[in-house]
Amino acid sequence: MGNYHGVYMAGGILLVECRGCNKRTAFTKETLPKIHQGNMDEVHTEKFRCSRCKETGVRLYAIGDMDEAKMWLAGDPLRNAKQGQFIVMPLYWIVHETDAGNRVYIREDRLPFYACIRGVIDGSLTGKFIEAHALDDKMARKIGKRARNKMMSLDDGAKLLDRIER
Repeated sequence: MGNYHGVYMAGGILLVECRGCNKRTAFTKETLPKIHQGNMDEVHTEKFRCSRCKETGVRLYAIGDMDEAKMWLAGDPLRNAKQGQFIVMPLYWIVHETDAGNRVYIREDRLPFYACIRGVIDGSLTGKFIEAHALDDKMARKIGKRARNKMMSLDDGAKLLDRIER
């Protein structure tokens, strides 16, 4: 379901909601040609950027009912969405042990395993894995772009949590 073929099979409508300002957009097979049968490219690898606030963090949903998509665009919640129809990219709080002590790394991905692997591949994550936690949606919206995809000390991580919990 996390690929464009899954969106096609769900009905061909990809709903995109900005995590920063909650602006909503809908793509169909006609407006986003990647939505077609057999396209196994992962949807989460697409770089969506909000035209209003320039945020790149989004919530993605795949549905098949254009009437429901129009209602969702107008601000209504999704009524008929089932768990398998969501393509959500959670934000993970990952703790690693390094020579400098325990460090925090915040990254968006499908699973904590993928977040760790992609962090190692791009060189931003080093050390021994300790733990990972998915941040709830409310908390994830408050984490700025500058705090994502980089290592920080536990003290800096605690300060960040204190600031966003207020």
